[in-house]
Amino acid sequence: MHTRAKFFGGAVAALTLLFFLGDHFAHVRHGILRYHWQPQLDGQSYWVYLVFFAASLLIVSAAWLFPVPSVPARPPWRTLITDYAVVAAGYTASGFFGNSHPRAFFWAVTALWLVRVLATRDDRLPVVAASVLLGALGSLGEGLFSQLGLFDYAHQDVVRVPLWLGALYLHGGFAVVDVSRVRRALGQEAGT
Repeated sequence: MHTRAKFFGGAVAALTLLFFLGDHFAHVRHGILRYHWQPQLDGQSYWVYLVFFAASLLIVSAAWLFPVPSVPARPPWRTLITDYAVVAAGYTASGFFGNSHPRAFFWAVTALWLVRVLATRDDRLPVVAASVLLGALGSLGEGLFSQLGLFDYAHQDVVRVPLWLGALYLHGGFAVVDVSRVRRALGQEAGT
């Protein structure tokens, strides 16, 4: 199997796993949201696994196509792992602060995103574009599934989701750009 195809599959699997674990341990267990569709396993609807896989497939596919001006000589694995860790940490923190301090959590997550953007040396514009796109579409998508009755967030600000959710999705924009950079670097290594 081609290196980039393996990377694509691994990125989809890693993101699906992050969504599954983050949702279950941070959101369901802490009462951030409640699922309504049956069947369920420990409070998490089986249907959401398909939603997580489809969302991961869409996000990684978008990253696959996302243009980035700078292509490193080697894949930026450390940066991509850091992006994943930041999103995982935000997901975890949302379980603790999403209901108890939703406004403060929104501002903290947004401020961290701004600091990360200002600290970005390469591809700042693509990061901002990917972040805003992911923040808007992620929140709207979750709002749509909530409207359809799959789940409800305990705290709702706009389109049936909390404001901090969009801010959390902003951090995914870094990963979108870095997935694109890794893909392109792997293509250079393979000579394609």
